[in-house]
Amino acid sequence: MALFLDEMHKGHKESRRRRYCSLRGCQPVIEEDFTGLKDDKLAYSMIVAADINGLILQSCDVIHSKWGASDADETRGIVDCERFESWVEHSYLPCLGRYLFREPRSVVILGSASIHHSDQIVELIESTGAIVLYLPPYSPDYNPIELYFREYKTSLKRTTGSRLSNVDWFTICPLCCS
Repeated sequence: MALFLDEMHKGHKESRRRRYCSLRGCQPVIEEDFTGLKDDKLAYSMIVAADINGLILQSCDVIHSKWGASDADETRGIVDCERFESWVEHSYLPCLGRYLFREPRSVVILGSASIHHSDQIVELIESTGAIVLYLPPYSPDYNPIELYFREYKTSLKRTTGSRLSNVDWFTICPLCCS
């Protein structure tokens, strides 16, 4: 069984609904919660692994965006090559199987992003007995994890909008999780 890896970013405006329903001739009422939160506090990135059954929760990681230039918290930031390598080593490797023994989750399929092409990432994955395959450039249609991302972001719009600042993001979309 194949495992797909990818990362996504969710900005503060992506969880807002763009269309509303109302009776003909009536203006729709839009409820917004202005709690004084900075918009940067609602933005985050996720590094996600998925198989045919959905997202693998034990290997998913949320990285909140920095709150400004003076933010010194190292747990917040962007997904760069160093953070991706650390995630593969600590969160992802325990999920992998061995390809020679036909174990599940033994084929890792990566996108064509530059952070996926690190030699250390390939060495870490192959040290567990799994094999690495790369998707062709500009082909998100071959990566089913993009469907999970779409469902996840749609469910965010449907349920919470941008009102919640600190939630367990994976419980919002139970359809995506294995």
